[in-house]
Amino acid sequence: MMVPINLPDGKLDILAGTFGCSKGTLAFTYLGLPLHTERPKAQDYLPLISKCERRLSGISSLLSLAGRL
Repeated sequence: MMVPINLPDGKLDILAGTFGCSKGTLAFTYLGLPLHTERPKAQDYLPLISKCERRLSGISSLLSLAGRL
């Protein structure tokens, strides 16, 4: 399977045909963020931000005032 990253569709078709590969997409997450060939939008970061907020709220009682700031 060939996954395009910054490659025009025309070149991808030529390369996939030359090597006998199928075309694929980036349809998975890495470190909680979806991977794709476009620049991530603000909404793509929301699951990661909410996860960090949940973890920080649990340990904030253990931090000093300077650590909380």
